[in-house]
Amino acid sequence: MRERYLLFFLLAGIFFTDACKKEYSFEGGIRATAVFTLNGAPGGCMGASVAGLYTVGTALTAGNKVTIQVDVTTAGFYTLATTALNGMIFTSSGIFTATGPQAIELTGSGTPVAAGNTNIPVHAGGSDCDFNVDVINSASASAFTVNCSSVVVNGVYAAGVPLGASNTASISVDVTATGTYSITTTTVNGITFSDSGIFTSTGIHTLTLKGSGIPLLSGTSAIPLTASCSFQVIVAAPSSPTLHSWIFVENGITYQGSIVSAHLTMVGSSSRLIANGQTVTGDTAVLFDLTDAAAIQVSDTYDTNNPGTGNKASFSFTDNTTGSTIYQAMAATPSVNLEFKIVSHDPLTKTIVGTFGGTALSGLNTIKTIHNGAFYITYP
Repeated sequence: MRERYLLFFLLAGIFFTDACKKEYSFEGGIRATAVFTLNGAPGGCMGASVAGLYTVGTALTAGNKVTIQVDVTTAGFYTLATTALNGMIFTSSGIFTATGPQAIELTGSGTPVAAGNTNIPVHAGGSDCDFNVDVINSASASAFTVNCSSVVVNGVYAAGVPLGASNTASISVDVTATGTYSITTTTVNGITFSDSGIFTSTGIHTLTLKGSGIPLLSGTSAIPLTASCSFQVIVAAPSSPTLHSWIFVENGITYQGSIVSAHLTMVGSSSRLIANGQTVTGDTAVLFDLTDAAAIQVSDTYDTNNPGTGNKASFSFTDNTTGSTIYQAMAATPSVNLEFKIVSHDPLTKTIVGTFGGTALSGLNTIKTIHNGAFYITYP
């Protein structure tokens, strides 16, 4: 009888341990919940950047976002939600694939109920910080003209290197009627500049447009501000052909790194490009696999949900530690599709540049939107 009780408790302990492990698991392996703290705690959230317009009685949209800085001590899944105040709440969820300082983009929801400055508190990892949202009573559009000759481009731009906080464009505008404004340039050579806010007074104002994306090709790019005004951004050749040679964004988090191996092979009349990359820390791997019915050329496109002949692609983003899939898109996942497009292929320098975006399947079998994807690949 004593032996039976011992066996029962032993089996129960194994079952309980296994059940606890499964709380952190998804297809292909186990990944822990992330541990991180808020930069700026216990005061204002460090480097908080609020985007979008906030108007009494107007529901927030995907454009109402705030970016805050965090310090990650354990990589993994995270979920973050602010305290709900003045009818608004900001939330974010995703995966930290590396430790150290990182940025989180929270998306707002709800409807502001009162005008004025609203202090939004955030809590995570035993730390607290806050950021301010200015809510206005009306959202009448402003009127202004752009002084095209006043544009000053800031920062260094290199092909294959993602834009950062220093990549901005300052412009002078003459405001003739107060109200809201929103400026977003057309995307040229993989990069765009934007800014939004409220003019509370008329006269001359200086705006700072924030750059985003990854320059795809070296040379001079003309970025249009208006139908009759544009400014030039000089993009240098990369100092290293593998520096930040891939990038994509999912749920406001930017993933980027280098290509560690690439091969372009010809099989009959078709060609196939396989490139393996990793993040800077080396703990996460990315795979690009493009098959072309002929030669890889400019403007060729490839879809991951193509199971048959013709141009097709496969994509995976994997945790090197556990082997777990973080994101994937391939013929075996027809519910999602990433489209890849070739921007440049130089056989002399053996360089292929392209963009990608669309949907991918997460390790939790949920559909995720991937955008602003780009790759800069050299092959032997």
